[in-house]
Amino acid sequence: MIITFKNLGRIQSTLLDLKPLTIITGPNNSNKTYIAYTLYGLYQYMNFYIEEEKVRNIPIVKNDKDNSFTIIIDSKIKNKLTNSIKSDINNFVKNIENFFQDTSKKIFKEIALQVNFSISEIIEGAKKIDSNDYTYVYSLKGNVRVPYRLDIVGNEIRVRVLRKFKDPKNYRKVFYEIVSDVISNIGEKMFKNVFLLPSERNALILTYKILSNRRFKLMRESKRLSRNYNYPKLNFYKEYGELIYPKPLEDFLDYLSEQEERYANNRIRISDNIFNKLSQKIEINLQNNNRLFVKKTKFGTAEFRIKINKNLDIDLYNASSSIKQLLPLILYLKNTAKPNDLLIIDEPEMNLHPEGQAKLLEILTILVNNGIYILLTTHSPYLMSHLNNLVISKKDLLKSKAKAKNLFLGSQQSFIDRENVSAYEMKNFKLLSLKDEDYGIRWDTLSEPASEIQEKYFKIAETK
Repeated sequence: MIITFKNLGRIQSTLLDLKPLTIITGPNNSNKTYIAYTLYGLYQYMNFYIEEEKVRNIPIVKNDKDNSFTIIIDSKIKNKLTNSIKSDINNFVKNIENFFQDTSKKIFKEIALQVNFSISEIIEGAKKIDSNDYTYVYSLKGNVRVPYRLDIVGNEIRVRVLRKFKDPKNYRKVFYEIVSDVISNIGEKMFKNVFLLPSERNALILTYKILSNRRFKLMRESKRLSRNYNYPKLNFYKEYGELIYPKPLEDFLDYLSEQEERYANNRIRISDNIFNKLSQKIEINLQNNNRLFVKKTKFGTAEFRIKINKNLDIDLYNASSSIKQLLPLILYLKNTAKPNDLLIIDEPEMNLHPEGQAKLLEILTILVNNGIYILLTTHSPYLMSHLNNLVISKKDLLKSKAKAKNLFLGSQQSFIDRENVSAYEMKNFKLLSLKDEDYGIRWDTLSEPASEIQEKYFKIAETK
């Protein structure tokens, strides 16, 4: 999927080919975070409801004998999805100043976004729809529940309606509603649930209780309202200065509070799946087995704490900076992660030792190989260097079990097919691909400062 960004901050025009793993590197203040946040907002605005009337001209083959029909995925369906995306993009762009809280009203004034995808990506989205027990509810003399099942072969979706209709007119009434529902759900699977870890996460973890309490949240919402509307009664909130943040930060604060509340009310059910196991790998391999746990307070609320050993646990204020920055990722893996998510992490290397950065990358590529899409922004030469170790061809993937013994975590799932990776350097406010057919992923520019520092050492030592 290729996303075009125009007039985003200082970016005039650039393309991003979003793969299962996408990495953006580059200097400070090069607008990498703008891309990450804009992608986060764009995915949130995708709703993909396609009305029944808009699907009547797509190619469909009916089989009245067994109440089934076949949808052919071709350019007409692509056009329906493209038009739906354009409408959602327009809604996002209209609200982008408020999304970023741009008080200048100039940074995003001329922004334009475009999304292009292939028919093969539509087919992949269709394959991710639950094909066994999918149901549709529509109004036909009251709400009638109509189950149907999907079978996908090549570019054809066979839909078998599992409810019999005595009156053929009833079948015709529901026919295009089911078609609309199927195509809408393809769009939802193409544009995944999105979760973002901002670079400010360390500070927000220490302050979320203050910033997300009910009183402060009401003040933030009122402040946002007073900025957009000239309500005299709300003008007094301007005296408090800036109470509101870009929406990605506010969403992150809300997520921490919601997780704490769910723990307090015993609404957390941690399953024994691959994502929870990966959260444990982080605790064991990156946190020296210091574990996240939740303690009930005497007031009935919950409190995140870190268990050091069976006799000692500490609060977050006394935990290391690496533990604080990894906590939201652990929470996400334990309680939220599911296949087809898009996970965006701004600077995953923060506060981590170089070996810890490499171990974290191995865990993230395991996540990718288990269905989570990931976009990273980074300044880390260690992360980029190790990425080259993990990106191999399909032919080499067959030998990955033996090769995995040389990795930090020893998992063959850490290897990733190079076709599933996009790597970019932000240079002169433009994304330049770092993929090289012969070399793999080039990250030369990140190593240049080290060479320059070494040269300065020799010049200083030689100066008399």
